[in-house]
Amino acid sequence: MSYVPRFSALMCAYLCVRLHAAGVPPVNDTCTGALLITCSSVTAADTTASATDPSDPGFSCHNGGAGSLGVGGIWFRFVAADATARLHTCASVAPADDSLLAVYSGTCGALAEIGCDDDEAFCIATDFGSDVTLCGLTVGETYYVQLAAWTESDRGVYQLDLQCPAPSGGITGACCMSDGTCADGVAESCCQQGGGSYLGDGSHCATSTCAQLVGQWDGYSGTYADIWVDGDYAYAPNWGLGDGNTARVHIIDISNPTNPVLDNTFFLPSPNEFTSPQDVKVAGGLLFIGLEGGAFDAVAIVDVRNPTSPSLLTTIRTANFTRTHNVFYDNGFLYMADSSTPRVGIVDLRGFDPNNPPPSPITQEQWVLDNVGTSIVHDITVRNGRLYAAAWSSGLWVYDVTDVANSMPTLIGSTPGTSTHSVWPTDDGNFVVTGEERTLGGITVYEITDTGGALSFTQTDSLVLPEAFSVHNQVVIGHRLYNSWYEAGLQVFDIDPATGLLQFVAVYDSSPPGGGGFVGNWGVYPFLGDDRIVLSDMENGVLIVDITGGVGPVPTIGTWGLIVLTCALLCAGTIVIRRRAVAREAA
Repeated sequence: MSYVPRFSALMCAYLCVRLHAAGVPPVNDTCTGALLITCSSVTAADTTASATDPSDPGFSCHNGGAGSLGVGGIWFRFVAADATARLHTCASVAPADDSLLAVYSGTCGALAEIGCDDDEAFCIATDFGSDVTLCGLTVGETYYVQLAAWTESDRGVYQLDLQCPAPSGGITGACCMSDGTCADGVAESCCQQGGGSYLGDGSHCATSTCAQLVGQWDGYSGTYADIWVDGDYAYAPNWGLGDGNTARVHIIDISNPTNPVLDNTFFLPSPNEFTSPQDVKVAGGLLFIGLEGGAFDAVAIVDVRNPTSPSLLTTIRTANFTRTHNVFYDNGFLYMADSSTPRVGIVDLRGFDPNNPPPSPITQEQWVLDNVGTSIVHDITVRNGRLYAAAWSSGLWVYDVTDVANSMPTLIGSTPGTSTHSVWPTDDGNFVVTGEERTLGGITVYEITDTGGALSFTQTDSLVLPEAFSVHNQVVIGHRLYNSWYEAGLQVFDIDPATGLLQFVAVYDSSPPGGGGFVGNWGVYPFLGDDRIVLSDMENGVLIVDITGGVGPVPTIGTWGLIVLTCALLCAGTIVIRRRAVAREAA
């Protein structure tokens, strides 16, 4: 969208609204001093000398962490003249070119955030402007606006544009509601405020699939971590580092996916009760729990042949591994990464007998891979005779483990990366996807070329969600890629087997609007089929999602349904506010 400069309006606003001399805080430095702005106005919002008040509410959309403050926040208020409105800073110029913008209902001291944007992909040349579209406003009610700079160097005079109703002619997409129905031509913010999932700019219901929540279990008051499934049971550990509770793994019966129920909870016994059992894998009736954060042992091995009665069999603790962040089990071998050293440990469990387990702890690895990169190994995936190691600042490293029983795995290829957190290849081994866990961390697809046992990597595609903090984990089945993307939820893509390009398939946002940083969808287990994808959400528990359902018109579904329908008509074309606008990095 192009913006036509309103020179006379801006000049007048600048002369009239700049109410303080350099170095003197403005009168709207606090909520109680909020300046009144009117519809169809552009206001010079000067953050040059405004204070950063720790009593101001934090921004839920802050890419540096949900609830963080901006710099030099200033306040405005407006009276709703319509059910929709749009505020943005897209016409601002340097140095005022990286803003935070939030809108609140209520009164000063009792505010409730109803809209928030940090970096907008289609706003300002730097993509760091803010753009908020509001829906469901009450005509005649006063709403408050907080605008702040991202850093001290971003202070300046922002151009705050208020439009009501929200204009048409911009960017919208398809909106999936929680019941699987779909509406076209909805602004992203309107979709999210209605509890829906936005399918991307320019998307259409006719060519998109709406994910639907099938069932959910949320019976734990702490923070959930990863997820794994075996048979009719899902295994969901807690993030002990995040919630401070004793270490446990919830064992959830999902035989009826519409009604998951807790069957049992396995509590790690002393001396590992205060560990953080973030990662689990299950195979052959054995539950493998990676232990870190105060762990005495590195891995716990639990008998879950009868999931209703789990029992600890033994633990693993070696000279090289006294803690483990991620584990992977493949053909009788357990692979360990501690996320603190450039090392992978491999333990031979082919002869492990759960009826006669070895004494605790197991103290010897079969192999230890040292110098897997130069920083740390965060995660490992083993598929079809290859070990893929996410080696953080050293990128992706791949080893041949076809004869791991008899010989040390050998390095067969690597490619650079930044904060390489997770990795998973396609089933045919022709492509591999890495995820980077960092601010604006996304995914990269590489084509793998095998030249006589030596692998080379060619990037074919990459993807970030500009308003999401980061991707987290990936799983690939065939050429279908399932991503747990923190506050952006489940993001599903197909990898073209000829070109390696990504094609959007479906999204399910497991988190409510707002939030940022380490919140939302931690893990994904898609091996039961697209009608029963199992997710772990850090705040909302275990969810089972169906992405195979058909689409259709949005029915009358109460107040929020009416709001979404209204937005489809009145907000058509408004710029999206957060998270689903997709940007591709240069190949």
